[in-house]
Amino acid sequence: MTKLIDKLNEHWIAKDNQPILKDAQNREWLTGSQARHRIDKIKDEFKTIGIKTGAVVTISLPNDINYPLVNQALWELGAIGHLVAPSTALIEIEREVNEYGYFGAITLVNRPTTNVTNCWRETTIVNKKWSIFINHKHIKNMVMSGTELDTALILNTSGTTGKPKRVALSHQQLLKSAQHIVTSQKLTSQETTMVVMPLFHINGHGNFNFSNFCFWW
Repeated sequence: MTKLIDKLNEHWIAKDNQPILKDAQNREWLTGSQARHRIDKIKDEFKTIGIKTGAVVTISLPNDINYPLVNQALWELGAIGHLVAPSTALIEIEREVNEYGYFGAITLVNRPTTNVTNCWRETTIVNKKWSIFINHKHIKNMVMSGTELDTALILNTSGTTGKPKRVALSHQQLLKSAQHIVTSQKLTSQETTMVVMPLFHINGHGNFNFSNFCFWW
């Protein structure tokens, strides 16, 4: 496990019976132990469908209480999430998964399915229905070293001057980013912060999400 994963797990344990993560839309709170339990359930499902070390999975989900838990489940398997907008068309997701040799993709059900293949399967994880696309062509798993420099997330640039480009962020970079935000914003364990930015965006997921509920020094 990397220091990032260790720090996350320390936090779940420290807040075992305390409400720590809230889905404002559904008014749902999770305690540290409930969050950890969900991570295990998600990870078990990921194992069942074949996600393993070096696999890259496109994540196209709306802001949701399970979003950070999905990523931690991937990391604990040695896998990587490529975060994209929840509005990304399924046909575009399929094209990129096949082009880049990713393992597959995860999104919600009830999305428009015009021109998509029949490789999507519906599954229920932690009481939510998700659609999972598995790439049955050549999968190019990334080589992982088991160190802090391993890729944790892939994000897209804004595409202001052309097609968005993929940017890999390591476990170390995410950890350092969260540490710097805690320090610069003088955050303490007494803060409660609402995250309203999209979680596929670096400032929504990679920065504020981690720093606000996971890292206190």
